[in-house]
Amino acid sequence: MSKVIMIANQKGGVGKTTTAIELCSLLGRENKVLGIDLDQQRNFSKYAGAKLDAPSIHDVLNAKVTVEEAIQKLDEYDVLISSKELAKAGKEFGEMDDIWLLKDIVEELKYDYIIIDNAPARGPLLMMSYIASDYCIVVTECDSGSLDGIEEVVSDITSLNKRNKNTNVQILGVLLNKSEKTSLHEIAYEEIEETGKLLEFRPFKTIIRKSIVASESKAAMESINKYKPGNNVSVDYRMLLEEILTRIEEMEEQQWVREKN
Repeated sequence: MSKVIMIANQKGGVGKTTTAIELCSLLGRENKVLGIDLDQQRNFSKYAGAKLDAPSIHDVLNAKVTVEEAIQKLDEYDVLISSKELAKAGKEFGEMDDIWLLKDIVEELKYDYIIIDNAPARGPLLMMSYIASDYCIVVTECDSGSLDGIEEVVSDITSLNKRNKNTNVQILGVLLNKSEKTSLHEIAYEEIEETGKLLEFRPFKTIIRKSIVASESKAAMESINKYKPGNNVSVDYRMLLEEILTRIEEMEEQQWVREKN
């Protein structure tokens, strides 16, 4: 059964798409991986090097094509591209049952990991992502708007899990991105730690350093780890992946113990 991991923050520009691409690329070297782009801006689709004039997740959600017809196979992982038509999601997917559409789709798929890149907005697509996912990674920078976005995501997930017995998405961790060696960034990490104690989540120990290579790799339409594998950010993301896999293993073991007792 696939492990579905969503990348979120209701603040834009924090590095969600970069993180999604790096995780797909690194995981795809030894696993069968699918990246799903749920952001109408289509940055994940574009920077992954996918064809943009092909069937999209919008077509799949509207049952115009099957998910198998829409999936594109790239070198390291597969992609389900986004569409500008997702801008109309609020009108198109307004029925109560529509929030289960994505979950029904991913449950049909046979992947080791599915990574979902989300738009920086609350709406039916984000709700679909919560419901379809097992884990959520919240990506943030050190500014107040990005940090506020953490609390919004945690609040959404807590409320959703309380209302629906069939959902159990868990915060896998909060990732501090574009970090620099300044007191401001140290304070930001401490703030994330303190907020985590109150809201019951853990920041990742790994912090992603700021680098121009992140922008360069997008222009090259390659992951950072493929574009410049020896770069500091490449090392950071490899360390993050190790931490993610360890944390998933720990959380699954804890879940197994709870169910057994």
